[in-house]
Order: sequence, then structure tokens, then C-alpha cells
Amino acid sequence: MPKEQARLVRGPYQKLSEFRKGIIIGLYKSGMIVAKIAVMENVSRYTITRIIDKFKRTGSVADNKSPGRPKITTQDKKQQQQRQ
Repeated sequence: MPKEQARLVRGPYQKLSEFRKGIIIGLYKSGMIVAKIAVMENVSRYTITRIIDKFKRTGSVADNKSPGRPKITTQDKKQQQQRQ
């Protein structure tokens, strides 16, 4: 009898919350293998591996502050936006 395997159905990209990343780390620390975690959480094995590697490197699963151009708004524009 052939072994049934669960296939990951890829949906639109969704950012994992820090809570879900923490669950993934907890499952990994409890001895669960990456493939099983991926099926349980419905994310790719690559994503699970990246989260675990980042945790091993930094000790955290928090996202880094993303770079970008600073917003240039004056105090008047901020007040106008708050009124709307």
C-alpha cells in the first residue's frame, strides 16, 4: 500500500506572526522534524528552516526593522490627517 503524503497547497503570501514563529520554534525544540512542522503549520519546509536558522543565529524570531526612506510630513499635514 503506497504511503500517503500531505501536499502543501500554496496560497497567497502571508507574513507569519511572531506568535506562529514562536510555536514553530517550540515544536522544533520539542523534537519534531521540520517536514512534520511544515505540514502542521501549512508553510513550506524552507520557511520553517529559515525561522529555525534565524532563531539559532539571533535568539529571536522578531522581524528586523525594515529599511526605507523616512517619511517627510510636516506637523500641519499630520494634524490634517488626524482630523480626517
